[in-house]
Amino acid sequence: LVQASFGYDFVQILTVNDTGEAIFRASTGYLNEARRARGYIVPTDRGIIGWVASHGEPLMANDVAAEPRYVRDPEAVLRGTRSELAVPLKVESRVVGVLDVQSSRINAFDRDDLFVLQTLADQIAIAIEEARLYEETLARQRLEQELALAAEIQSSLLPESPPLIGGWEVAAFWRPALEMAGDFYDFLALTEGRWGFVIADVSDKGIPAAIFMAVARSSIRASVLGRRPPAEALARANALLLNDTRADMFVTLCYCILEPTTGALTYVNAGHTPPLVYRAATNTTEYLESRGIVLGAVDGIELEER
Repeated sequence: LVQASFGYDFVQILTVNDTGEAIFRASTGYLNEARRARGYIVPTDRGIIGWVASHGEPLMANDVAAEPRYVRDPEAVLRGTRSELAVPLKVESRVVGVLDVQSSRINAFDRDDLFVLQTLADQIAIAIEEARLYEETLARQRLEQELALAAEIQSSLLPESPPLIGGWEVAAFWRPALEMAGDFYDFLALTEGRWGFVIADVSDKGIPAAIFMAVARSSIRASVLGRRPPAEALARANALLLNDTRADMFVTLCYCILEPTTGALTYVNAGHTPPLVYRAATNTTEYLESRGIVLGAVDGIELEER
């Protein structure tokens, strides 16, 4: 449209990326599709376009043979280029691209051409910026949708409801600080009417912690099957985590087994904040403390069972 409206021989538009390179986007002539397909790039230290992209100022060369910054493009549609005029596409003070026109005639451009191209450049820069913001908005919306789905999947990994245990009332509350979390809990139906309880916290937050949480949950569930005592079960879970993951992450947790008929609670603590027991009869509290290290950090751990 610029070529048809103003009679320029050759017109091209390039955008500038974060590293300052000018990336070919569109042009008149037969090279348009080929250069777009292979992502043609003009370095900032090369030619008139590179200079304009790096300096943010227009450059008019009415005799390229006398312009030291001109670099002949062996592929150019106008191998006989004699004049070139390039102006920056700017949003405020930021260069987002370059509008470049070329001619096979010497002294093809004047101040009127510079004024026209700078006016066009302002409009083109706004259009490019709006397109960039629109793409960012779409990408953010896609990410938000993926995070919402991931959060839904993570939530589904938690128990749907507390277990019904005769003579006992069980409740849980879980709320992530971000969309995804590394905190989790679990209820495990064991043999002979016993119940296992897990309170855990993966290091870090967000998506990495959520992924590690799923792996840790699976490892713990696989380790507590049968009649393994708590300390042995968590040592087994630690070995599985070290074998299955390469991430520099770990999980702290408290695991306990309740005997509903006697009220006995056997527990181990793998580096987690000690759970708190409140005794209504005496209005006193007690921390369930025991020696232990986090899971997923080192091999051959020993945990104290109480």
